[in-house]
Amino acid sequence: MMTLTIVVQWLHVFLGIFWFGSSLYVDAILIPTLNRLPLKEQQKIGGLIGPRTSQVLVPVGLTVVALGFLRGTVFGPLRSLDAVFGTAYGVTWLIALLLAIGVILWGLLVLKPRAEALGNAKSPEAYGAIVKQLKVMTLVEITGFVAIFTCMILMRFGL
Repeated sequence: MMTLTIVVQWLHVFLGIFWFGSSLYVDAILIPTLNRLPLKEQQKIGGLIGPRTSQVLVPVGLTVVALGFLRGTVFGPLRSLDAVFGTAYGVTWLIALLLAIGVILWGLLVLKPRAEALGNAKSPEAYGAIVKQLKVMTLVEITGFVAIFTCMILMRFGL
C-alpha cells in the first residue's frame, strides 16, 4: 500500500506542477510574446496552440483533482466526514479540492470560450479587447492556483 501511496503522491505533485506551471508559462511568456506579432500570425498560432492546450491541460487538471481526492481519502487520513469537517487538515483539504474544481470550471466555462473568440476577431481592436479581458480572467485563475498551492503547503504541516 505504501508504494501505491507514493505513486499517487508523486503523480499528484508532478501533474499539479505541470498544470500550474503551464498556466504561468502561457500567461507570463507565451501570450506577451504572441502579442508582438501581427494579428493574422497571432490568430494562426493561437488557433494551433489553444486546442492543444485544452486537450492536454483539461485531462491533467482532472487527474490532479482525482489524485488529490484519493490522496486525502483512500491514501490519506480522511476516512470520514468527521475527519473532513472536524480537523484543520480536512478543512484545508476540502478548500483545496473546491478551489481546484473551481479553477477547472473557470478554465472550461470562462477562459476557453474567450480564448476561442480570439480566432474570430475581425480587427486588431477587437482582438486587443479580448486579450485585455483574458489578462484579467487569467489573474483569477492564477489566484486560484496560488490559493491551492498555499493549501498544499498548509496540509504538509497538518494545518
